Amino acid sequence: MDMLQRFYAPPYVRTNTVFFEWIHAALRPTDVVLDAGAGPRGPDPAQWLRGKAAKVCGIDPDETVLENDQLDEARLIVGGCWPYPDTTFDVVLSDYVLEHVADPSTFFAELRRVLKRNGVFFFRTVNAWHPGVIVGRWLPLGIWTWLVRRLDPRAADRHDPYATYWRANTATRLTQLLRANGFRHIDMRTREEPPIYLARCPPAAMVGILWERVANRCDMLGPVRVTLYGCASAAGLPRG
Repeated sequence: MDMLQRFYAPPYVRTNTVFFEWIHAALRPTDVVLDAGAGPRGPDPAQWLRGKAAKVCGIDPDETVLENDQLDEARLIVGGCWPYPDTTFDVVLSDYVLEHVADPSTFFAELRRVLKRNGVFFFRTVNAWHPGVIVGRWLPLGIWTWLVRRLDPRAADRHDPYATYWRANTATRLTQLLRANGFRHIDMRTREEPPIYLARCPPAAMVGILWERVANRCDMLGPVRVTLYGCASAAGLPRG
C-alpha cells in the first residue's frame, strides 16, 4: 500500500472525488435526491449528500440500507418496484450498483418513472470490457470473494462481494438502456483506477500501475478502462 500511496499522492485526484464533486456541483438546495442501491453508509465523506439537498432518500433490496445514517429516509425494494410515486426526484444516483442488477429493463424503467422530466441520473459502475473484469466475471462468486479478501487490503472492513450479472456494464449496452427509457442527453466517461486490489502483491501492483498510466493517457484504451461513469437526462445535462 505504501508503494501505491507514493504513486497516487496529490496532485492525483481519485475518481471518487471527481464523480461526487460533479454531483455536488449539480445539486440545488431544493432538490430531492434518490440513491438507488444506497446500501450501508459509505466510508468516504465525499459520498455523503445529506445536507446538500432538501432531502436524500435511499433504496436497496438489502436491509443494510436501513442502517445508513447519511440518508434522510431509507426504504427497501421489494419485488423490483421502487417504493416511490412517479416524478418524485430531481436527482437519482447509482454508485457501483449496475453490475449487480439482474433485471436492467425493470431497473431503468423504474428509474425513469420516479425521476422528474428535467431530472438527472448519475451513474458509476464497473466496465465489463476491462481485461481484469473479463477474467473475474467468469469466476464463481466464492473464488472471487476469496481473491478479493486475499489481495485487497481494504476487504477486511467490507461485506463480501454481492452477486454480479454484468447486464448493464458496457458503454454500448448502458446507452441502449438509457435511450430506450427516454434519456436523450448522455455524458459517458471512463477512467482507469489505481490497482489497490493488488497492493499485497508488489510485482502485480507495478504491472497494474503501468497499465493505469497507459490506459488513462491513450484514447484508444478508453473503452476498456475499468470505471464507467457519467450522467443522463431527458432534458439536458449539468455542467462538469
